[in-house]
Amino acid sequence: NQHHHQNATMGASALPIIIFSAIFGVVGIVLPIVAPKGPNRGIVQCVLILTAATCWLFWLCCYMAQMNPLIGPKLHQNTILIMAREWGNPLPDMDSYHPEH
Repeated sequence: NQHHHQNATMGASALPIIIFSAIFGVVGIVLPIVAPKGPNRGIVQCVLILTAATCWLFWLCCYMAQMNPLIGPKLHQNTILIMAREWGNPLPDMDSYHPEH
């Protein structure tokens, strides 16, 4: 009984980027064009454009930060060995292995 392991690599998917860019594009491009006439129209347009731009940039940074996490879970050595054994990938005896922290 062989286990098939899929290499699940995390990468940026185009669909969320397209969807959120479209949403913020509507807020920052379409809404300022159709902003109601009045003495504050310029302010409303500026607020909409800046809101869309900053929210989109913040979302993009948060989304991209998940692509390559800088830190991972810190697991005890016994936990790693048990996980490896249970998942069918037993590691060699690591009693003599002591990584420098």
